[in-house]
Amino acid sequence: MGLNRGEMVSFIEDNIIDRTDKESMVQSCINFALNKIDRDADFRDMQREATYLTTISDTAVATTDVDASTDIITVAIDIPTGTKVQFSTTDTLPTGLSTDTDYWVIRESASTIKVADSYLKAWQDTNVDLTDNGTGTHTITAYRERIPKPSNCKYIYDFRLIDGSMSRKLEPIPPNELDRYVPFAAQWDEAKPTRYVVWKDWVQLWKIPDDTYVLKMRYYKYMSEMDADSDEPEISDIDEVIINAAASIVWGVLGELEQSSMFEARYYRLLKECKKVERMHPDLVLKPNMASYSRSADERQIDPFDMGR
Repeated sequence: MGLNRGEMVSFIEDNIIDRTDKESMVQSCINFALNKIDRDADFRDMQREATYLTTISDTAVATTDVDASTDIITVAIDIPTGTKVQFSTTDTLPTGLSTDTDYWVIRESASTIKVADSYLKAWQDTNVDLTDNGTGTHTITAYRERIPKPSNCKYIYDFRLIDGSMSRKLEPIPPNELDRYVPFAAQWDEAKPTRYVVWKDWVQLWKIPDDTYVLKMRYYKYMSEMDADSDEPEISDIDEVIINAAASIVWGVLGELEQSSMFEARYYRLLKECKKVERMHPDLVLKPNMASYSRSADERQIDPFDMGR
């Protein structure tokens, strides 16, 4: 059909609801319908891939980016609290900081940080006192234990670490398993990551990366909302599905349950006919030990999650 939001609203008003006083309700229910479709199915159109570097160098920290009066450092990247960092400089670091020394970030905003001299102090909001701005250009190298999920990420399909010597697929583990076997994850030595944990809008890596690695995340995203009348669905040939889902929601709000059920049944029939992808996380499917990636004997000996797999 190829309809935009305005045309969908007009179609529902003229042919289904026939009540012009409900225009704002119909417009709202379009986005409710998109959320309903996102819950019920995954589409190949929604497959995405994001690339990350596990180590980031921010060379834009000049003396003017350090405020010794507040201990705040302005950076060009969003670094979460608890991230381990090190400093280097072309001249002299601010007094209170040393080169080749571990510090941990206290996130103030998406572009400002303070630093603590221990992981615990970072979470206690106890920062290092900077008494001057230093001189020259300073470089912050952030060893990211956590990386942000992409915008509108529905769920992660898989994670791959791309490395010339030993590329691998990271294994997902639930948060409680990480807490059980590695209660103080940040205290472990850094190494090549082997696993990841999804927590809210972040992905935590284990072990903490010891170098710059390329990570590629394959994921499904939620459909973008249709807020303007000119907005069209991101998925082709899904107009009728959206219209029937929205109509079902509108009739339900109006208390017309029989009409709502009729359109909901039509919605599910149309959804079944669409090209959708089975909801399946490949890394969590029970399977025999296929040795999805190789690890050295030394790695196995220091890996508490390797239970003979």
